[in-house]
Amino acid sequence: DTGRGRPMRGSPTAKPEHGDIVAVVEKAHYGTDIRVVGRVGRVLTRAEQHPRGFKVMLESGVVGRCTEIQQRSAEERPEPACGEAGDSSDAYLAAMEPPPLPGVRLSWLDGRRRG
Repeated sequence: DTGRGRPMRGSPTAKPEHGDIVAVVEKAHYGTDIRVVGRVGRVLTRAEQHPRGFKVMLESGVVGRCTEIQQRSAEERPEPACGEAGDSSDAYLAAMEPPPLPGVRLSWLDGRRRG
């Protein structure tokens, strides 16, 4: 039972986890292309799927629905096997800002503007 007479739909993203870097849309900006990017502090949606996106609270306190998972938390990434490449560029890539989605304006929390 879906609760409102609508057929069950999947989620727009996988379920985010604590520490993931995600793009969210705040309720005031539903229907726009304005997104806030940040690290997940809490996942507020209890269900395993949600048709409008999982609601999360970012570490900054912003609450919104997840529209994209840009980077999984380090806890979720498997360590490279002994002798495999991966260590040298991982720290550099992790420090880089994620690229914006085509046609999406991002609202960065720290005041930096993207060029």
